[in-house]
Amino acid sequence: MSHVVIKSKKGVLIVRRTNEPGKGTWAIPWGRIYKNEKLEDAAKRKAFEETSLKIKVIKQLRVDETMFEQGPFENVDTGVHTINITYLAEPIDENATIKLDETSSEYKWINKLEDEKNIHPYPKEVLKESGVFD
Repeated sequence: MSHVVIKSKKGVLIVRRTNEPGKGTWAIPWGRIYKNEKLEDAAKRKAFEETSLKIKVIKQLRVDETMFEQGPFENVDTGVHTINITYLAEPIDENATIKLDETSSEYKWINKLEDEKNIHPYPKEVLKESGVFD
């Protein structure tokens, strides 16, 4: 999975997920990496698909794994185990209009973790450990 922390002068972008895992919670853009897709390219694609933002990748923040009880696949009831590569990025155009895809219902920019209580545990941990609010 590719995860993207998008930070701008407005804060850090979070989106409310409409599907599993994490349906109804706030999160950072994330999604699967396609076969033969480079990791940074997946981060750029996911950011653009989910928010319509073109981004510049600043650095890799971490590599880890998560286990979800529920996954996005209707025919798989065993949950999902993901390997995650998380990147820090910034919008190429700070004034670009955000257009969400069907995986998110709304977005907002936050300047500290306490700005939103319902952040999914995984991105909450990423944001806390990454130092993006320091």
